[in-house]
Amino acid sequence: IVAHGPVDPEENREQLQILENIADYLRENSGFAAVSVATLQDDAPPEVRMARTRELRERVQQANAQGRDVLIVTTLLGTRIVQSSLARNLRGLDYRFNAKGLIEHPQFIEWINWSIENTE
Repeated sequence: IVAHGPVDPEENREQLQILENIADYLRENSGFAAVSVATLQDDAPPEVRMARTRELRERVQQANAQGRDVLIVTTLLGTRIVQSSLARNLRGLDYRFNAKGLIEHPQFIEWINWSIENTE
């Protein structure tokens, strides 16, 4: 599960923990061999972005070496900029990712409405 990620290190840790909660659910309730989380921190200084890219590349390479299929699911609303950057950064590796952002899902509006109606 890959998210854009905030620049601030503390906020990034908080987002990674939220993603870990989702990953824990998937680990317990899905048939995936492994589930991991990452943030790109795409707006951070170049050295931070490059470190995140290296970490993600290493994870994909390790899974490839184990003969596993890699599915990268992003938490992005849209897909054009970050996913094209992600594709460029992971060039040469074997993986698949969601080609559409969350706003393109047919039930996105229903989810937003439900979220509004169920806000305390």
